[in-house]
Amino acid sequence: MTHWFQLSVSGRSREVYVKNVLPDNSTIMAIDSKLPVQPEQNKHLRIHVRTGEWIIKINTRFTESVQRLTPNFFLQESEIWSFNAQPHLRMIRLNGIQGVDPKNSGVPLEWQSYPAYRVKANQPVTFQEQHRGDPEPPPDQLSIQRSLWLDFDGNGYTIHDKINGTINKNWRLNMTPLIKLGRASVSGRDQLLTEFENQSGIEIRTGHLDLTADSRYSNRISQLPAIGWDHSMNNVCAHLNLPPGWRLLAASGIDTVKGSWLGRWRLLDFFWHC
Repeated sequence: MTHWFQLSVSGRSREVYVKNVLPDNSTIMAIDSKLPVQPEQNKHLRIHVRTGEWIIKINTRFTESVQRLTPNFFLQESEIWSFNAQPHLRMIRLNGIQGVDPKNSGVPLEWQSYPAYRVKANQPVTFQEQHRGDPEPPPDQLSIQRSLWLDFDGNGYTIHDKINGTINKNWRLNMTPLIKLGRASVSGRDQLLTEFENQSGIEIRTGHLDLTADSRYSNRISQLPAIGWDHSMNNVCAHLNLPPGWRLLAASGIDTVKGSWLGRWRLLDFFWHC
């Protein structure tokens, strides 16, 4: 919980004792202020003020789960609360308070994108948890960049994949049995390869994915899976490396092919050679 105080001070420098600043069952994590601020017991603050306009920001956290708050303000009869929802963690509904326009309520500029509420002193605010997690998460957004090296004898490919994007639903990536997964790392850390339903793969623990993997394909070199992973991709890009003496004649099932022998021919070339 972040507390934002805006002070307008005139007159001589002095010490101000502010009561009931922090909610119950909360502890201070950080204080950002150009004025000396000393936390006291029982939710009070001792501030050494001087003439000018000052901003004090205090970050707190609750030491236990919160379902209800009853504010008891000392400086004024009401406050403006901004609520930054985290729907990917839980869906919360606020009861007992009235919504206001955040752009006309004096909240900080960086908070104006959040819903704002006017909270009166001694007015209980309840947090109703509707459910945990996002019931309808957006689809995964992944892209793959693949490099293939053909063996000198033409018996298979060595494959290096780079997969980037966000994971919201499927928390495991499996490789098709046609390709043998040899190594995988996420954010530079090697991952344990496990098998699930006769498919080798890895478990994903973070929403943002930065995966690199090495594998082998030893079936027909003229036909290979476009992706190989048991997961849809939004964008697929592959680079084929051929050993000396080999040349790509043509490729099908691909939107754009560059460097093939057939792709270098144009319709005008046929007329020139006829």
